[in-house]
Amino acid sequence: MMNSVLQIAAGTIIFATPDCPTPQGTTIQPIITKATLQNQSPELKSKAEKVVLREEVLDLKGAPKKYQKLILENSKIKISVLPELGGKVYEFVSKQSGNNQFYNNSIWKRVKDWGVNSARSDGNWLPIGGIEYSFPTEEHGSVYDHPVTPKIVDNSDGGKSVEFNFPPSKDTKGLSLTVRLTMNPGQDYFEIHSLIENPKGNKSQKYQYWINAMLNPGGVDPREADLKLIFPESMTRVATHWPNKLGPDARTEYEWPKQFENFDSWKDGVVGFFTVAPMPYVAIVSAKNHEGVIRINKAPSYEKIWNFGPPLDYSMFSDTNRVYVENWSGISNNFWTDSEIREGEKVEATEYWMPAIISGTDSAAIRKQIQAQIQKSFPAILKHAIKVRPGPPT
Repeated sequence: MMNSVLQIAAGTIIFATPDCPTPQGTTIQPIITKATLQNQSPELKSKAEKVVLREEVLDLKGAPKKYQKLILENSKIKISVLPELGGKVYEFVSKQSGNNQFYNNSIWKRVKDWGVNSARSDGNWLPIGGIEYSFPTEEHGSVYDHPVTPKIVDNSDGGKSVEFNFPPSKDTKGLSLTVRLTMNPGQDYFEIHSLIENPKGNKSQKYQYWINAMLNPGGVDPREADLKLIFPESMTRVATHWPNKLGPDARTEYEWPKQFENFDSWKDGVVGFFTVAPMPYVAIVSAKNHEGVIRINKAPSYEKIWNFGPPLDYSMFSDTNRVYVENWSGISNNFWTDSEIREGEKVEATEYWMPAIISGTDSAAIRKQIQAQIQKSFPAILKHAIKVRPGPPT
């Protein structure tokens, strides 16, 4: 069956069906009625499994405008996407609990001189939460808030994808980044597929690509969550991001202290580190609320964890005194080692996000529960957890 592909202009939305496909590349600006939205109800009243797409509006305090918010959901999970703010995945809700696993800032408050990088030396980062695409440099990159034009794809298996592109420009070093978000009927996870291309005529480029998620696992501030980091057993060493509670020297490799699996051990200091070996998965969960997120990498990827700690002034980015944990993953190894893509080359990466449902507080027992959940949908992933062994940072 042929896929239906629709271009959406900001502020508009349409629904395509396999019975009425739209030719690829066709641009449509429809009028949406209340009846149309009711027919595509988020209640998912039909017993038949399906994926629903609808539109809402995001209104942040102090923002210069209201923003289009696309909702994609099935019977088990819901995500929202902000096309006008870099295609950010703003929310990730488990239908089992109803909790949003991502941190969301309720105000518009750009941060100066924070997340400084070679692409945007002024800093000027916008920490409103959710998932952002950090490209083509270290830290938050240059395109995390660039507006994109979403293309909605009705897949032949009943799933839906939201696809968008950051085209070649000075900000991207002449590279192209295409991101596709996919949800399928009845599945308890969504997929993020990334494609980086260096077009003909653009010389070889050094770059970095990370997908950064700002998390409140269990729907609560990590200081109240009994939060735990769950890595595979092969995780034994880390390299610090900068001098912090894990070690006094930046970029230095240390033994992974198991006590730091528990957020309560992070008090009175920032924690920031990279794994020194690629990981097949990481789970960040609230033992208090018995839930969280599992991030699954189709090919093992390097992970970064970053968390606030005193004496950081939280009012820099929020008026609510809420904090979060960042989890970074992607094609790069760390912030000080660039990847390189030659003229005409393509690089792809795929990851999956799944709600974690857990019980108890023991990290080893929680790891077994996480692996059991992964095994149901991604049995091949756990083979990487056995094969991967720590090595020196590259």
